[in-house]
Amino acid sequence: MIFLKVGPLSSFKYSTQNQGGVATVMTSLFDYYITKNLNVHVLSTGKTNNKNFNTAFVKRFSFYNFLKLFLISFKFIFILEFKSFLIFNYYSLIFNIVDFDKYDFIHVHGLQGRIIDVIFYLNSKPIILTIHSYHEFMNKSRYQLRFWNKHLNKIFDGISEIIHVSYVDKIKGFSLGFNIPSCSKVVYNPIKYEKKIQTKKRNSEGIIFAGSLNKRKQIKVLIKSLDFLKSNIRLTICGGGEMKKEIQDIVSKSEKITFLGYLDNNTLLEEYQKNSLLVVPSLSESFGLVYLEAINSGLSVIGYNEIIREFHDLFELDENQTNILVPYKGSNPQTLSKLISKSLKFRKSKSAEPIIEELKIKIKRQFSINKISNDYIKIYESVK
Repeated sequence: MIFLKVGPLSSFKYSTQNQGGVATVMTSLFDYYITKNLNVHVLSTGKTNNKNFNTAFVKRFSFYNFLKLFLISFKFIFILEFKSFLIFNYYSLIFNIVDFDKYDFIHVHGLQGRIIDVIFYLNSKPIILTIHSYHEFMNKSRYQLRFWNKHLNKIFDGISEIIHVSYVDKIKGFSLGFNIPSCSKVVYNPIKYEKKIQTKKRNSEGIIFAGSLNKRKQIKVLIKSLDFLKSNIRLTICGGGEMKKEIQDIVSKSEKITFLGYLDNNTLLEEYQKNSLLVVPSLSESFGLVYLEAINSGLSVIGYNEIIREFHDLFELDENQTNILVPYKGSNPQTLSKLISKSLKFRKSKSAEPIIEELKIKIKRQFSINKISNDYIKIYESVK
């Protein structure tokens, strides 16, 4: 079989500006398939520099197809989705020369960015869609959400296999009104095991944030929680995004916070080893890859309530073990500070280390690149 993977590739390896979790997952899977000699091509999307990595077959530009999609795109104007109008037409232009017919099937990563929309209209081969989140649609008006339900449900009806990266995210899709087959599969994101470089002694009072700097991640709630914590607690912030400048301004006035910006995976793992607790007090998450990476580096974790609880069930944790994976819900800095204090205290206890070691084994069993890739290959073989 020969297939095409469509999605963002990570920044450091392929000279792009993609810094999100989808890019990390897409790159890990693509690299693994190459090592296994699978006949896979890639069509890279998202923000790119001049070295846009792309191995897809090409054909002559079709003005007819571009015009057809341009007329379709006016529906976005009518509901004031101007960004979607522009992105849809951008990918209509880029994907117009891709020869989709030469592939047995197309695997698209991500629902955002109008990528699946364009490919649906340009391609007649089977499509596998991995939905990594519904964040784009969570704050839409009722009128706009009705439009997206109608627009995307038509596309979903024509897709061979819809995959979610967690049961929490699948349920979110149902709640937003999307027609998702109840039998649609959940395939978790893989964790990539990098060679660990041992760093200096772990700071027992060190907490770290890793992720995009946006309102959904509630980084300011975490920063505010420091006001209710002991003065010797230190916070390290790793990430970039729309709030980067604002967070840098806050950090410049604090002696408790270090801002490192966006880090490659190896450097981030080194930072994990210097700290004791990862805190990402998000309002929503679709998976939470950083939670698993942090535990694998020996940290306790405080994160989004629903995903953490899904991990509790998946790992079959008892009450004591849940002190390593702590759910957080809300936007109250004082409540968060109490959880941080409790988590740091437990991390210092003799009980913590055996629990973390046991969780590392379970994470490797459930989320290794080998297991997740094989889960996808089984799906590929069923639709080719």
